[in-house]
Amino acid sequence: MESDRLARNSIDGGRVICLVDTGKKTSLKFPIFWFEATPQGKFMLSVAFGQAKYYTDNLRENILRGIRQKIRRGELSAKAPLGYFNEPRLRTIEPDPKIFKKVKTILEAFAAGQYTLTAIQRKMFSLGLVGKDGKPPHLSTIQKILTNPFYYGHFRYRGEIHQGSHKPMISKKLFDQIQEALITNGKPRKKRGPKNFQFLNFAVCGECGYAITAERHIKKSGLKFVYYRCTHKSKTQNCSQTRFLREEELAKQIKETCQKVSLPNDWREKFLAKLEVESAETRCSSELFAAR
Repeated sequence: MESDRLARNSIDGGRVICLVDTGKKTSLKFPIFWFEATPQGKFMLSVAFGQAKYYTDNLRENILRGIRQKIRRGELSAKAPLGYFNEPRLRTIEPDPKIFKKVKTILEAFAAGQYTLTAIQRKMFSLGLVGKDGKPPHLSTIQKILTNPFYYGHFRYRGEIHQGSHKPMISKKLFDQIQEALITNGKPRKKRGPKNFQFLNFAVCGECGYAITAERHIKKSGLKFVYYRCTHKSKTQNCSQTRFLREEELAKQIKETCQKVSLPNDWREKFLAKLEVESAETRCSSELFAAR
């Protein structure tokens, strides 16, 4: 290993020289040069590290310059997205003849607004568009595909959109429709209308402690009946409450239970009278405060 390979930045070079200063490293030998823990040796070592850093910085600037030139030509220096492939000879990104039309079909289908991300995932799998492991692509991967401007002839680099020279897969109008479909797809689903179960989420099973659920049954005669039963969600204990309870019977039981803890009629009258007095005092205080 050469000296310029040992450290190509100031931090690594300083650490190596510090090891030499503290005596933890007494000498460094390379195929062409060798350095000892002397002032002259450490100076030459610093010069070698400085030259290595200059080489690295200069190489980085040349690479960035080449990337900027490619961007001005409309060429993306990155891995080709799904539906395209990197042409090694021309160093360009070209349409993949095997899956180009399949990806286009997916984009057009989602733009119609009839698919969710999960549904479009199943459609991609049915067309053979899978991940490296042979499984359906992840939803996050699908979302990146749907929001990638590369498909309408542009590309994103460092947060900015640039015009590309590659063959677009879809139009800008279709891409905008895809974004609208994504926004619609991300909105919360409308909740279903109430089923008018009076005592749903009201009580729990007295045996297992899990909630009771309600069902509506319609007889052949057209009569409707509502029944309540235990959900039997307990996995640790078996609940023996398998009988259905008619809504009328449940209402009767609730009424009987409430009557046991309800206030007597004479108490009710006293409390209502006291409540009326407190309400009148509150109204009077409010009027005085407003008059001030």
